[in-house]
Amino acid sequence: MDFCATHLNMTADEKEENAISYAEHHGRKVKVREQKAKHKLEEKHDNSLHVVTFDLEQVLQSPKLNVSSLFYKRKLCTYNLSVYSLGDKKCTNFMWHEATAGRGSCEIATCVFKYLSLLPTIVKKVVLYSDTCGGQNRNINFSMMCLHTVRELEIESIDHVFMESGHSQMEVDSVHSTIESACRNVDVYCPMDYYRIAAMARARDPYFVVQLDSSEVTDYKAMTTAFVRNRIKDADNVKVKWLQMKWMRYEKSKPNDISFRYDYDSSFRHITVNAGSRGRRPQNFPAVCPLFVDKPKISLAKFNDLVSVCDSLAIPRDYHSFYHNLPHCGNARDALAEPDVEEDSDNDGYV
Repeated sequence: MDFCATHLNMTADEKEENAISYAEHHGRKVKVREQKAKHKLEEKHDNSLHVVTFDLEQVLQSPKLNVSSLFYKRKLCTYNLSVYSLGDKKCTNFMWHEATAGRGSCEIATCVFKYLSLLPTIVKKVVLYSDTCGGQNRNINFSMMCLHTVRELEIESIDHVFMESGHSQMEVDSVHSTIESACRNVDVYCPMDYYRIAAMARARDPYFVVQLDSSEVTDYKAMTTAFVRNRIKDADNVKVKWLQMKWMRYEKSKPNDISFRYDYDSSFRHITVNAGSRGRRPQNFPAVCPLFVDKPKISLAKFNDLVSVCDSLAIPRDYHSFYHNLPHCGNARDALAEPDVEEDSDNDGYV
């Protein structure tokens, strides 16, 4: 829910009652932007620090053609998780389509881990900035990926800072605007066209495009189930309010712990997620397993629509084999270009 829009539509009396919450909301917006600027400045003087913003672009659909009959056809969804480095303004776009993987927490976590694994070994501290989308980056599976990272890579600490809900504008947004502008007046026949357009969207210092394969997606959900024993109480035996967290920290020196803040400038609290309880021993760190045994399938209805567009020759024959070979079945869920899980929703995967 957009806090500011709700406040704007309140009556005068309601606004007066909501004044303190409204002021706190805007105070947090200012603080996190100032903190991001501070981290950006620190990176200029610290080669061991790397600061990024990341976000999933709105769904790209193919084919995208100026053909009226296409309006009524189901289209194939293409996803792009962009990671933008504040230090050198470079951007890596992890791109895939729905017959490769979905756009859930495991896919997003996999892309961020792949990005972090490509950093030079001189980088010891990473700061991630993102929105609070529960289904993608604000969930326990993403936290599991961060714990995995500080165990397996040279990185010693990861700070994940969430922008204030409703004010999550970040530098990475410019990448999505540039890509969407490059696509505006161009026919797109299949997802690979989007990969090519993204790679060429910025003439000066082009974006880097990485095609994600189904076999690369890690099942962080299974790792979470095997490893996480405590999500409820912090080190002071106080109930953890996951939805109120604004800052999370993961450290190599504390491989079983998550540190967190409920605002941007208070002291860190701590939760030990792999603590023994009720007679159970703490678990060893689980092995990495793939999320998919077989490639995901698109719905039969979508497959038939895409084949029909090929049969009409609205799509050149060179692309027909791609669509004809898409895995499909009658009971597959039809992936639509629906909006992301609402920010700060209860579907955050922590409980």
